[in-house]
Amino acid sequence: MLTGQNGILTQAQKADVETRGAAVEEAKDLWENSQKVDEATGSKEAQSLDELLTDLQQQGLLTEDEVATVKSTGSVQIGSRTINFVLTIGTVYTDDMIGQKVTYSSNGQSDWIIFGKDKDGNILLTTAKPIDNIYELYGSAENWLNYENALNAACSGYGATIQEKQVTSRSIKMDDINYASGFDVNKLNFDTYTFGTKIDLDNKQVNYYFPSKNAITTNYWKKAMTSDEEIKLKNDWYSYYLNKETGALQYAYSGGTDLNAEDIINKSKLQYIWGENSENTGFNDYLVASTSIGMGPTDVGFYVAYVGNSRVDTSYVCLCRANSDGGAGYNNLGLFAIRPIVVIPSDIKVEKNESGLYDIAY
Repeated sequence: MLTGQNGILTQAQKADVETRGAAVEEAKDLWENSQKVDEATGSKEAQSLDELLTDLQQQGLLTEDEVATVKSTGSVQIGSRTINFVLTIGTVYTDDMIGQKVTYSSNGQSDWIIFGKDKDGNILLTTAKPIDNIYELYGSAENWLNYENALNAACSGYGATIQEKQVTSRSIKMDDINYASGFDVNKLNFDTYTFGTKIDLDNKQVNYYFPSKNAITTNYWKKAMTSDEEIKLKNDWYSYYLNKETGALQYAYSGGTDLNAEDIINKSKLQYIWGENSENTGFNDYLVASTSIGMGPTDVGFYVAYVGNSRVDTSYVCLCRANSDGGAGYNNLGLFAIRPIVVIPSDIKVEKNESGLYDIAY
């Protein structure tokens, strides 16, 4: 009754171990939260991991062997509990960290900031300023259809394998920018217009001139001749920007201006969206891998979204404009910068370096 597997002494020892494990886990959770407070306030009051482990050992909550196990593996088993002491980018991330610099050494580019996170919980990094790889944009129907893929390809060289996990890179998108700024597109009521003579507003259908297969060589937009060739589109352009003279937030969209910009855009986050000027090129205007359509009663424009000059705009850079007579206008839009997004899995381990920045790849 005293010493068997279910004996009183054995059960008491198990209870002691579980109690000790609970105390260690609570101390670990408090330490993790203190790291987040440091990030939110800019203070440096939180203990390092070594300091925490020393305290727990001195309190009799961790043995010397358990401390060694944590330092070598990042976790320890105490009774029924597996306690993980490793900081990951997901555990330390808060929205207050947007704009904070981090070290990410992939491909020689080190000037990175935290841009936000995506719907899957991955943490997004971007460069503090648009990169010097200048993207030349030519107006054509085919370019409008393919430019998102082309921008993603141009920004694809910053991926890496870190801690046996795949880190990917792509072009920045309007979804990323809207998330970081707090801008909710769903609050906007987009208008739908009819192009040409076909009127079907109830079904939001527009009979427009779509790019023919020979668009580049013929400079011609072909009218949809059958219902199969018709594409249902709506006018979904919008922009928001900072008035440099007054400091006020302003925005516009196809449905009007009936919302207060201050209610839907986080002004403090916009400086990270504009990006710093490039020292070598002077460019801070960069393209965004998202498409937009602008329509009127007699023509339709196909737009490339862009950010620059304190402005986020889905309807500013018009590649092609087709009218009801079948004609089309084209633009050679010159040089723009590009801005990559690096997608960091939330379970990537991070450490702070001597400068107080998180090291993600080292």
